[in-house]
Amino acid sequence: MANSPFEVDVVIPVYNGAEFVGEAIESVLKQKESPYSIIVVNDCSTDQTMNVLEGFGTRIRVLQHEKNRGLPAARNTGIRAGNSGLIAFLDADDAWAEEKNQKQIQEFRDVPEIGLCYTDVADCDSKLNPIRSNRGFRRRKGETVFSELYLKAFPIPPSTVMVRREVFHVCGLFNESMRETEDFECWLRIAMKFPISCLPEALCRRRNNPHSITNTSRLDREVHYRLRAFDLCAEAAQRWKIPLPMELMERKRLYFYRRLRESIRWHESQAEAFFRAQLVESGGLSLLRKTDLRLLKIKENIKARMKKWVL
Repeated sequence: MANSPFEVDVVIPVYNGAEFVGEAIESVLKQKESPYSIIVVNDCSTDQTMNVLEGFGTRIRVLQHEKNRGLPAARNTGIRAGNSGLIAFLDADDAWAEEKNQKQIQEFRDVPEIGLCYTDVADCDSKLNPIRSNRGFRRRKGETVFSELYLKAFPIPPSTVMVRREVFHVCGLFNESMRETEDFECWLRIAMKFPISCLPEALCRRRNNPHSITNTSRLDREVHYRLRAFDLCAEAAQRWKIPLPMELMERKRLYFYRRLRESIRWHESQAEAFFRAQLVESGGLSLLRKTDLRLLKIKENIKARMKKWVL
């Protein structure tokens, strides 16, 4: 028998997260409105994760994968194991503000037609000290956002998300073949079928990795899964007879173009060369945009020189 439609199962996937997962769980236990259950899915960790989880005793429910299956599979295991009307996700290295659960549950009460609610987020260092107090997300109250999400790919951080369980029955679970971008692909499907809300308060603290490395192998992987997300979105749209806001190939070109601009802005020469080649190969580097990109590069080089002079 299902629990109340406003009870919450919290799903925490973890792989080798011994350093931070305890802090994530504690932030859930401190919620002003307690969840019905905390389901931690240990994705075959090889560090001391299990020792940390055992320290919480019966306050959490631990499920184990016999082999490492990846983040989307771990989330799906947690979803299937619960029975509450609402499901909230928390990555093992993030943490919640005490009122997060309470405020999102209230949003589902106030706007019963929504399928998903997310919040703003504070970007933090390894000790969860805020680097940026919020991302400036705007308030959304039961909005139809599919076109905007498809065209702009605006962020919906998984650790801020709460979803109505019935949504997964309609739209499907996370795609387990996606080792990256699985959240974006899932949110696109949900946005096709259900209105979405956003609370503009930073109710989640997220650890950023300042040492991420850009290399060709990493970029190949990013492109593979991002393009796959668009392909899967197009397949779902065709299946449900929902028109895409932009033709699929043109949307992929737009992705290459935006990533090229970002790499120029952040002076990432390897990424710039990579995405320029992708854009040329896709037939998307028009004369207008060539000029646009050349001017952007000149502007960014001038800014970099001025910064050196100031220093």
